[in-house]
Amino acid sequence: SDEDIGSPIIRQPSICIVMNPPSMDKYMDLVKPGGLLVANSTLVRTRSERDDIESIYVPANELAAELGNVKMANVVLLGA
Repeated sequence: SDEDIGSPIIRQPSICIVMNPPSMDKYMDLVKPGGLLVANSTLVRTRSERDDIESIYVPANELAAELGNVKMANVVLLGA
């Protein structure tokens, strides 16, 4: 584009969906208190120690494979 593209930067999200360990390490602590962390437990073995957010761990890769396409793991997490 020849023009600037607006993109809001969210410094403290209410909801964070994490697909892999590097993302967990980078974004887990940014979730605002009272927020939600949804993590792919197939790849993310660590658990959040925060007690001020809700954490949900979903075996997204396995569920997506059962549904016929492991590439849909991100969609599985959205449905969590």
